[in-house]
Amino acid sequence: IDGNPLAATPVPAAPAEPQDGIGPLRALNGVTGYDLGAGAGPTAVRIVEGRALGPSDAGTDNVVVDAALGRTPALLGPGSTITLADSSTGNRLTLTVVGLYGRSGPRALLTSRYSPRVFGDVGAARALGGGTVETVLSMTIASDRLDADSVALQRADPGALVANVNDLTVVVRTVLDNLLLVLTVVTAMVVLAGIAVVANSVTLALLERAREVAMLRSVGFGPSHVVTLVVLEYGLAGFLASAAGVISIATALAILSRQALQTPVAFSAGISAVLVAAAVLVTAVTSWVVARGGAWAHPAAALRNS
Repeated sequence: IDGNPLAATPVPAAPAEPQDGIGPLRALNGVTGYDLGAGAGPTAVRIVEGRALGPSDAGTDNVVVDAALGRTPALLGPGSTITLADSSTGNRLTLTVVGLYGRSGPRALLTSRYSPRVFGDVGAARALGGGTVETVLSMTIASDRLDADSVALQRADPGALVANVNDLTVVVRTVLDNLLLVLTVVTAMVVLAGIAVVANSVTLALLERAREVAMLRSVGFGPSHVVTLVVLEYGLAGFLASAAGVISIATALAILSRQALQTPVAFSAGISAVLVAAAVLVTAVTSWVVARGGAWAHPAAALRNS
């Protein structure tokens, strides 16, 4: 680094947990090259210091590195130089840092701990790796030709790893189906538990408010009026609770999609309205069924029981 051997680079005190390889400097284990001349380049990264790579960097040894390398022990920054050596080919290459980049959200976690985090031109990667360079190609193929073309590619180059999107889709679909099944079972259990809680709370409320029910009956309120008041009361409580839940979920999705996923997550107002209406309906029906018995009690009996 900057002409100093790696062994001479100051390293801080040993971390609490052991680290593989050379610890904080393992991000320097290779170069990821892009065809900068064709406008390609690293995606899902943001430059935090210096500048990004562009077509003018094609054919040069300019690179951008992970922002973690800007801290100790590497202390890299724009203008720093890195000399890398390939142990299998013996090739050596000196690179010039022009910028530091950062990642946020799960993309940083999904990145392999050992994947090269030094981004540069494809020529730099080939100069360092020689015959050991791995090339990644992404192709867009018509869906009806995807399976046949993937087989043809594999036969044309048996040593290549051909990843078929359809195969990945099947795996993802299977996982999602299993998750939906689990969510369905959990939702059914939650609904049953909610019905039991509402029924229990209505029963206890009528027992505790027996004097109030008796007074309503004594001033001319019929059983149907008492039941209507109970249904309206618990229906309003169900509406407020479900609306607060929907708003909380919408807020959490907005924060998650913006901060972690960096991809907008669709939020359907129609589905939210249906969920709120379903919660109100379940609460109202449950309270109506339970309140019918207590509302028909005679005022004198209600007062005597209280």
